[in-house]
Amino acid sequence: MVSAFLHLLEKIEAGTSEEVFLSALLDPQGTLSGMAAYQMFPLWKVGFLWYIAIAPAARGKGLGSAYYRLIVEDVFRSADLLLFEVEIPDHCEEPERRRNAERRIEFYQRNGAALLTGIHYLQSVGSHVPPTPMHVMIHPRQTLTGEEAYAVARKLFGESILQTGPLSLVGLGHL
Repeated sequence: MVSAFLHLLEKIEAGTSEEVFLSALLDPQGTLSGMAAYQMFPLWKVGFLWYIAIAPAARGKGLGSAYYRLIVEDVFRSADLLLFEVEIPDHCEEPERRRNAERRIEFYQRNGAALLTGIHYLQSVGSHVPPTPMHVMIHPRQTLTGEEAYAVARKLFGESILQTGPLSLVGLGHL
């Protein structure tokens, strides 16, 4: 994750970051309450959420949902869907980490995203870390099929994502 942010900051410094957005959420006193990073891929009309976090002291007040909705709204100005990765709860050995992964998926589903099933995806962050199996989630502007979501994910992830069964989107009841 740190190397991804360093890469984003290098793009900003070089003036080539027109499609990368870093965002900070401040409370009325100016205290940092959250942050996010996302990237736009105009050719495919898709946004990719790299990271979103709410400071521990600001959690449980609805800020995460509101912040996420603002990001989705911004992405939908020029894209048809937002795509992102989340940890697979069954791959988390520690109970607390597993609960956090489950809560994260539930959070995104409550806020309009769906889990793309029928795939195997390996997140690769560099040669210093082995690839990690992850879930892929999709937040579409309008209804789409699992096949359509997979086609977009395949454009972004290439050979890192493979279809392993019937494709579906789980959790789209909020659209």
